[in-house]
This record gives sequence, structure tokens and C-alpha cells, in this order.
Amino acid sequence: MRWRRACVRVVSGMPRLITLFKEVRPEVVQTWMYHSNALGLLANRCAGNAPLSWSIHASELDPSACSPGLKMSIRLGALLSSAPDATVFNSYAAEQWHRRIGYRFRRWRFIPNGVDLGAYRPDTVARARFRHEIGLPSDAVLVGTVGRDHPQKDYPTFLRAFAQLSIVDPKAHAVMVGDRLDPGNRELMQLASSLGVAGKVHMLGARADIHAILPGFDLFVLASCFGDACPTALIEAMACGVPCVATDVGDAARIVGAAGKIVPARDAAALCTACIEMLTKRNDFTAAATRQRILESYSLERMTSGFADLFEDLADRRNSLAHRHSTFSIANPTGDTVVASEPPEVCWRGR
Repeated sequence: MRWRRACVRVVSGMPRLITLFKEVRPEVVQTWMYHSNALGLLANRCAGNAPLSWSIHASELDPSACSPGLKMSIRLGALLSSAPDATVFNSYAAEQWHRRIGYRFRRWRFIPNGVDLGAYRPDTVARARFRHEIGLPSDAVLVGTVGRDHPQKDYPTFLRAFAQLSIVDPKAHAVMVGDRLDPGNRELMQLASSLGVAGKVHMLGARADIHAILPGFDLFVLASCFGDACPTALIEAMACGVPCVATDVGDAARIVGAAGKIVPARDAAALCTACIEMLTKRNDFTAAATRQRILESYSLERMTSGFADLFEDLADRRNSLAHRHSTFSIANPTGDTVVASEPPEVCWRGR
């Protein structure tokens, strides 16, 4: 099986990884996602035990959509979760879900995803160019989504909602961008055909110019049903001033705020209703107001400064992470005690 072959490659590669750690002698080690978190912990312990930070970017995963290797990595992570000096989450939902399934953390930080606001911005020229590229007139209503083809993205629900929307608004077109979202995707193309909207669904595949596509959308839709802790595509769309409808997964509601609509996952009727409402009122949602939420909390600079502060703290806390700052309490979603202060979104948190 594929996951077993992957395990063999991992085990065979561990001596090389440990050697690399010994050669580099890092001041701080940062690992990302379940597999590398466990491997990084082991290699770091074998090579000198530098301050270690895990990063976890998933929430409310559906076991039926997880490979055996991923399930094993998640369980192993729970057993080892108190070992890292810090754990970074890109959403509050991810921290809360992992705590419910048995993870325990020494310290954790909330550092949300950030996007390049210079690249992702409202752009009328890009809007006109993109519509010309896919052969649609300026008055076409583009309802778009971005992301790889994966069960967590729930594109069948997106297509069913769009089919209902297209009856109400004949000018509506769906644009789907991402890995394996192309005309060769027989499952999704057959669904679109059965719903009678194949001629209005434009599947563009993987693209490297998302920043030039998003300004062409009238509405961005995130239909994810699990797993998306802090959806980057949602943040990018809002940075481009595009109003959004998203399902209530991860921190989507926190990201969207009053700049869009949040609906239950796997509910095509609710998704369609929210899309109709947003398109009807889209003139009330200015690009500047939509973008402002991203400027405040989800810029690339804010994310990088959060990690820079984390690494500096970890290096300083090598001997004693717990005694660098006095402790005080602030209101936050988990009721945790906060250590260190500015800004609250990237401060230390622990039980």
C-alpha cells in the first residue's frame, strides 16, 4: 500500500535528517503538519534538542477521508503533543478541535495565514482581462471558487448550489480553479451535466496567477465541509475586495465577519440562498470594506512578524520558557491564560 511505502521511505531517510540537524545546529526548529511534526521531534531529540515548535493547520478532519498513514500521524501527534516547546495554530478552531481529540500543549500561539496584499488587491484591469480570457461578457455574474479537488472542498455541494442559483440568475457562471479542477475531471463534469449547468461551469485547472483571477469574480464561495482551519483562498478573495459566502468550517466565520455570509456545511439550498442574497446586495459590500478585514488581521507581514516573535522567544526561552514574562488574563475563545502581551493574536497561551 502507498502509505506503507511512504513509511519505509521515512524510516530510511531518518539517519540523513538527523545528520543534517547535527550539521546545521539550528537555534530553533519549526516543523509543519502532522508527519513532519513527529519526525522533526525525533530528529531534533537525537541531534541536540533545540527549541522546537510544531505547526498544525487543520481542524475537524473527517476520518473517512483520511489515509491510514494520516490517521496514524494524528494519533502519534496526540501522544507527543506535550513535548514541543510551542505549537502554532492558524485558527482557534484547530486548537480547540485538537484539544478535544487528546492533544495537550505546553504553550500555543495563534498565527493565522497571511497573504501578500500587494499582489492580492482589487484590479479592474485584471477583472476585464480575465473575463475576456474565458470568453464571458462584462455583465456575466461570476461565482468562483479556488482549491484542489479533495473531499474536504465539497465541490458537489458547490455545483448543486450553483445549479439552483443559475435558475434564478441566468447570467451566472461558475469558475472553478485548482489542481484537478479541469475538463478531465469526469466526476464533477458529469455532475454538472446532470444538473444542466455544464455549459456554465468553467474548470480552469491549477493556475499560478490566482491574484489575477480573483478580481474577476463577483462572488467567492468556499463550500468546504471539514478540514479548512484558516482558508487561504478565502483570505485572498477578500484581499481582492470580493464578497464571500463560506461554510461554517474552521475560522471562516471569524475571517469573513460582516463582509459576507456563513452557512452550514453540506447544505446546497442554504449555500444557494446566501449566494443570491450576497449577489443581490453586492453593491453594499465595497471592495475597500471587504479588504479592510484582511488588512487588519491577515496580512503577510502580520504572519511573518508572528513567526519572527515566536522564534525569538523560543531562542530566549531555551532554559526556561515559562518565566520570561509575568502572567495575566485576557478574554479569548478558550479561556486560556496568556503569557506575553502584544499583539494578543500571536501571544503565548497555555493551561
